[in-house]
Amino acid sequence: MVVQHSTYDYLLRWLGVETVADLEPKPGLPPSAGHLSRLLATEGLDQASAILVSWYQDERPARWMNDRTGVPVLALPSTVVPGEAPATLEALIDQIIDALLAVNGSADNV
Repeated sequence: MVVQHSTYDYLLRWLGVETVADLEPKPGLPPSAGHLSRLLATEGLDQASAILVSWYQDERPARWMNDRTGVPVLALPSTVVPGEAPATLEALIDQIIDALLAVNGSADNV
């Protein structure tokens, strides 16, 4: 996976999913054009299943990377929001895992 922030770091490690690149040069610091360009040479980038972003994040850096690599962008929720699905933490985790499984094709890849 390519990530835009470390939002899903614990979950990805728990699932055994490798992160090959982070679009942010430092947590919370928006990526520069130069940083994104350098990431194009990252080993394993061509094997990434998706570029993960949270719903609240600016997707432009992820879309830029998608345009150049073809790696799909996967926007996921990062918290439970009252009145919106998913309504519980368990449902949120299930939704995120289901989305990761869908982008990877099977549970064997996650």
